[in-house]
Amino acid sequence: MINPEVIKRLQILSKDIYSSEFSYDPFVANESEGALKGLPKKRKNSDFINLIFALIKNECSFSQQFWTTYVHATIASTKLNSTLSVESVCRLIEITQDRFKKTKSAEDEDLLLELLDFISTNSLLSNTNSLISTINRPSMLAQQTIKEEFFEETISKGRDLLLQAIFLLYGLATPKSRFELNNPTKKQLKSLHEIGLIDNVNYDYLISDEGYSSYLKDQIDGNEKIIALDHLGYLFETEMSLRIFINRMAYVRVDISGEYLPKFDELWDLQTPQKNKNVFNKLIAKNDKFLTGLEAYDAVIASIEHLQDCLKARGELCNAFSEAYQISNLKLIAGLDNIKSIKNEITQGDSLLQIFEGDPELVTKDSAMEWLNDPKRRKAKFYSFLEEYADPSIENLKEIYNAELNS
Repeated sequence: MINPEVIKRLQILSKDIYSSEFSYDPFVANESEGALKGLPKKRKNSDFINLIFALIKNECSFSQQFWTTYVHATIASTKLNSTLSVESVCRLIEITQDRFKKTKSAEDEDLLLELLDFISTNSLLSNTNSLISTINRPSMLAQQTIKEEFFEETISKGRDLLLQAIFLLYGLATPKSRFELNNPTKKQLKSLHEIGLIDNVNYDYLISDEGYSSYLKDQIDGNEKIIALDHLGYLFETEMSLRIFINRMAYVRVDISGEYLPKFDELWDLQTPQKNKNVFNKLIAKNDKFLTGLEAYDAVIASIEHLQDCLKARGELCNAFSEAYQISNLKLIAGLDNIKSIKNEITQGDSLLQIFEGDPELVTKDSAMEWLNDPKRRKAKFYSFLEEYADPSIENLKEIYNAELNS
């Protein structure tokens, strides 16, 4: 039976995500009118979080264009040290095709499809010949295609990662196995070792033909309740995954011709419809705001970095090695936009917050926890970690929201 507190928390989360409105106005570089003309807009905690919500929902034009661009950036950031020629690639395909024609087995059909997908997704043909281009630059002789399944899978993984980060801000953890289901067997790794493709094998982590090794089984079956250290591990792993996510967008590599592939913001601009090309159209749509690739990139980077800072702040709260807690972290956890309200409250004689050893930038961790959980606080939300796992998907959350909406 699911813990009622888990259900309640998921209902709150689904409402926050699916009833939120996203606007990119705060992320446009400068004010365009009035006394504030030319000054950057102030962004609030809710602006960052609502942008993340928009990417998770993927129901607006901004998020849809972002994820398409992200897939292209993912492909551009993938570099293989391939020494294969076009002839070798074609020969590999022929051998795999011939095998499938002989066996007619589902396994060999899957192998053929996986090979074609691998060649396309990793721009293998571009690595073998400069006249064959990727989808990230104009075609010279021929242009590779990318399978729709790769788009869907890459987008799904990205949305799930952002959702995992949001779960942790809502005090939820999902059961994650550190070991992929398609781990190789002992027989497979021994075979690869014998032909010199791998250097050594750690037998503690191997999966035998009968299932997991005893070591792995203990690791997987031992997670019934979540303790504080588990949460600290989840926070650390998720924050690190977000770092990799950002790096993938920022990474630019050189192709076989020595040319730089487009950056994320350039890929975004390539996919943005070129509106208002002539003066007449500019006059008609002069009030329409336009988000450039650089602004879109900066908006998402800033929002994910804000999310990372929130996760780190929660990690510091879980860490038992220190009794002190930064007020700047407390602001992030409480979802407040500035630190002034916290400092003002500390000066009040009846405040729950206690200064740590005379340092005005630190409070005791115990008083911070008491303050965060105080029911009298109405300005911000704080969710303590639950001790039971939740395993919802994006689709589950939408179903929960719709059910609540129609009840």
